[in-house]
Amino acid sequence: MTELTLSEAVPLAHALVDRIAREREVRVLFIKGPTALAQGLREPRVSLDVDALVDPERRHLLAERLTELGWVDEHPYTSPTVLPMHSLTHRHRAWPCELDLHDRFPGFFVEPQAVFERLWEGRVDVTVAAREIPCPEPAGQALVLALHALRDPHDPSKAAELAQLAERVTEGATPSSLRGLAELARDLGAADTAAPFLDQVGAPPLGRGSTRADDLRAWQLRTQPADVTGVSWVHELRRLPWYRRPGYLWYAATLSDVEIRLAHPGLAPGRLPLLRARLRRLRRGLAALPDAVRSVSTIEPAPASTPDVVVRTTWQSRRVPGPVLALASAGLGALDRIVPKHGVVLRTFPDFDDQGLETATALDRAGIRPLTWLVKDGAPDEATRRLLPSGLRVVDAGSLRGVFAYLRAHVVVHTHGVYGIPPRATRKVFVNLWHGMPVKRLEEEPAVSSRQTDLLTVTTGMHGRNIAETWNLDPRHLVETGLPRNDRMLRAGRAPRPDALTRLTRGRPVVLWLPTYRRSVLGEIRLDGEDFANPFEFPGADLGSVGALADVLGVHVVVKPHPMAPAPTVTETGSVSVWDQRRLADLGLTLYELLGHADVLVTDHSSVWVDFLLLDRPMVFALADLASYAESRGHYFTPLAEHLPGPIVTDLATLAPALADALEGDPWAGRRRALRGVHHTHLDDRSAARVAALVQERIGGRRADGRS
Repeated sequence: MTELTLSEAVPLAHALVDRIAREREVRVLFIKGPTALAQGLREPRVSLDVDALVDPERRHLLAERLTELGWVDEHPYTSPTVLPMHSLTHRHRAWPCELDLHDRFPGFFVEPQAVFERLWEGRVDVTVAAREIPCPEPAGQALVLALHALRDPHDPSKAAELAQLAERVTEGATPSSLRGLAELARDLGAADTAAPFLDQVGAPPLGRGSTRADDLRAWQLRTQPADVTGVSWVHELRRLPWYRRPGYLWYAATLSDVEIRLAHPGLAPGRLPLLRARLRRLRRGLAALPDAVRSVSTIEPAPASTPDVVVRTTWQSRRVPGPVLALASAGLGALDRIVPKHGVVLRTFPDFDDQGLETATALDRAGIRPLTWLVKDGAPDEATRRLLPSGLRVVDAGSLRGVFAYLRAHVVVHTHGVYGIPPRATRKVFVNLWHGMPVKRLEEEPAVSSRQTDLLTVTTGMHGRNIAETWNLDPRHLVETGLPRNDRMLRAGRAPRPDALTRLTRGRPVVLWLPTYRRSVLGEIRLDGEDFANPFEFPGADLGSVGALADVLGVHVVVKPHPMAPAPTVTETGSVSVWDQRRLADLGLTLYELLGHADVLVTDHSSVWVDFLLLDRPMVFALADLASYAESRGHYFTPLAEHLPGPIVTDLATLAPALADALEGDPWAGRRRALRGVHHTHLDDRSAARVAALVQERIGGRRADGRS
């Protein structure tokens, strides 16, 4: 068989990727390499690989097909670093080139999906291997090439590339084209990162200073130090809580056998070559450590309210051996029995969720203090801070202060349990604000039911009985207070829509899509039903198809994936928005405030529909995996279809008329109102006040600090 040369393989591989992408209906923009050459933006030279910017929502489909054809992703490191892993590198034994599938490009700091959509909108076709393939317009291609060169400013060859690029862009440039280049850089979040290139070509300084502090610092950490890898390890170590640092250092020093061999494919078989490779790695790391520490220390830190985002991380802490975990739990329980009790501690997942916000406010109003909120993801942002009682302390749950606050607490309020459910003091009172009335079945007799549930808040006795039977819980622990988070939803439902939400949705009705997770990545790792690998957890649902449906109906769709699901790519495109918790906070909203402003809810196996009943607004149930989910996880209401207050749809074709009916005729209104009394004893916004009153009663009419 004749072997391909690089000059032959790279163009052919472009054609191959383009054909497979079209077959799988995955949008791809080819960047750098032959496409940049065809656009006159680089000098002729042999490329080493194929670079493609792929629709972030559908990259996995292209990667899966390439893997089937023998193109294997062999990314050697699975470490979590501040520097996002922006591409998948696929290699094939019979091809001399690589395929780099990017879902983002370093230096663009708006959301990856928004970057792709903006570049896709202005795409052009060029000829490679006698095939017309898409790539960004010349201005977009120039920004990609500039950022690629600016990532390695210490490399003389990259400086030369940047100078040559600037010369080519300047030739024939007009004030209008340079302004268009600056506007594109601003729109893609590259006004600051591409500034050296933009200044060289004479583009106006549009959008300078608009990059967020944490994004700018991530870019500086990528580009300023000579040893980027060492800096990333040191930076990540510094931001980890103390109890995770030993495991992280052990991982950094050793890696796994597979990772070592992938990083050094020439290693001979056996344990001795692996040991030698690890020793060389350790020596290099120690030698680079002083410079890395200086680089991290000298770069301006980002504000505490905008923590670094870790992208495509597969590293996990080593599992703690069972005996060690049992010993630590027993020790915490023993200390809990001897430490004097004082104050109230809250712990929720996610941090600062609506359950906790409402309860903290109600406890403060009732004079129950001091209050401490244990968190895992850092200090609250400014918008969240304004929602917190002024006297409440926020403490890192992984710190010694956090552990001591837990031990000291007279009352612990939580949504998912605290500190691995250790034994507890009899003087401590646990208020379990369970995070939703169960529709999907719960775990049988979990430790949280016997150790951390003195009061369990429920909306009706029916839900209480379901939980009590599953958990083997004494019914006397059940309290029909309602869920505090619904207080916030009801108040928002009566209030005018915030200006920020109105602007984003252009005044259209809001369809809020809240799917539960199928594949969890936090807490209990499990897979239930069918994972549809999109933020909607619905077959065929992507930004394009859902956006087209939204435009036909004249609505704006907001999807907020479950916090235990894989992190979504936050996106604002047309009539569809994909939001995470951070994006909600940026808009000054909590999830249940957003729920209160929704005109229609689309959900599935989630219990959120039980809460939404209080608003008496239409719902649609996107349940394409009803049978498989019932088999793997199970439901409390069987068959589930007979207990839902809205129509079930299984594909986009049936979703469209169901939403149209919900917006126009609302044929399920009577069914909803009949079920509202079944699921809710209280229809008001006083659930948090009832919880606070019960806490006050449990501490004997005295404040939690022991004073009258």
